[in-house]
Amino acid sequence: MVAFTAKIIANNLLVNFYISAGFITLLGVVVGSFLNALVWRIHKRISIGGKERSQCVHCHHKLAWYDLIPIISWLILAAKCRYCKKPISAQYPLVELANGLLWLVSFWVLSPTNLIEFIIVVIWLVAASVMLALAVYDIRWMELPDRLVATFGILAFLVTIFNLAIGDQSLYEYINPLLGLIFIAGLFYFLFQISDGKWIGGGDVKLAVGMGLLLGLQGSVMALFIASLLGSIFGLSAIAIFKRDRKQLIPFGPFLLIATFLVFLFGEQIFGWYVANLL
Repeated sequence: MVAFTAKIIANNLLVNFYISAGFITLLGVVVGSFLNALVWRIHKRISIGGKERSQCVHCHHKLAWYDLIPIISWLILAAKCRYCKKPISAQYPLVELANGLLWLVSFWVLSPTNLIEFIIVVIWLVAASVMLALAVYDIRWMELPDRLVATFGILAFLVTIFNLAIGDQSLYEYINPLLGLIFIAGLFYFLFQISDGKWIGGGDVKLAVGMGLLLGLQGSVMALFIASLLGSIFGLSAIAIFKRDRKQLIPFGPFLLIATFLVFLFGEQIFGWYVANLL
């Protein structure tokens, strides 16, 4: 009887988890649709909170609600504007899907069990979406806008504060975010100064402030290593496969943001694997 009751409870918990995961993913996809509009409005310097309706980037026709259903509208319209028939970039469904997956993975890994952990997850989900918006912006226009970078920094600070509020923390845990900030932001600022902005951009320096706070010293070192590795693999692949010019600039921000996401969620596992297999 006890085993049967325990099985029912476990099944109910599993069902509730899948329902919650599905809801989180769907909500993430919807927020991803907003991110596409956010990136475009920031680039065009259009008010984010304004009443201007979304419009086709080609013919500027105002879009109806059924033109803006995440992923589905793009598929139904066969990636073409309903009004001018010009192509709709694959960026839109990809960003929507990516944000849904970011939220799902984050929810799956963090799985909050109390109020403070729930608050941390909510803040982190917003931060993950801001990171995605930053990556998209940097890929498209080789720039990290101050408004988004500052928002990421504030969210990273809030996650750090709430993380420190969980349980008894050692003195090192309290100063670790500051050490991470000093290390990676200081290193980036030094590289920016001695290269006159040729080796690393000013936006990357500002981004490093939030990274350092969020990841701490060890996490910042790990993220820098992963970002450099990903950047090198991508750069060499682009040269070999797409015959990309070696002098052509590649934005480093997206690799930093990918590394930050990975280290925040899987840092301990990555470090454990590294120690066990490569040291």
